[in-house]
Amino acid sequence: MVKADPGRWLGTITDGPWAPTYGNWYAKAPFKQEEPPADHPIRKIWDLWDRVQVEPDEARRNALFQELLGVHKAAPMVIGVVGEIVAPQIASNAFGNTIAGYIADDTLRDYGLISPQQFYLGRA
Repeated sequence: MVKADPGRWLGTITDGPWAPTYGNWYAKAPFKQEEPPADHPIRKIWDLWDRVQVEPDEARRNALFQELLGVHKAAPMVIGVVGEIVAPQIASNAFGNTIAGYIADDTLRDYGLISPQQFYLGRA
C-alpha cells in the first residue's frame, strides 16, 4: 500500500496538474480528456504506477515508485521547489497539545496525522 497521494506525479490531480487532459484520460475523469501520444513519458509513469499498486513486496514496490520518480528526473514535468504545502493553523492559548511540524496531506485528511484525541481545552 502506497501511503501518500501520487496524483501530482501521475498528472491526475485536478487542481494544478502538469498534464490535465492526459490525467483525466487515464483516470477516466468526467472532464476534458486527451489520450497522450504512444511515446509520451507519462505512459511509462502510468505503467509503473499500475505495477506499484499490485506489488505485494514493500521493497520492490518502493523500488518501482523510485523508478516512476526517475521518469520525472529524465524528463522533468514537475518541479518541486518547496516540499509539502504550508498550512498554518491558529489555535487559542486555551487549546492544548497542538504540535508543530505536521504536513497537510489530503489523502490522510490532515488531522489523522496529529492525534486530535490528545487535544484539550483549558484556561487561556
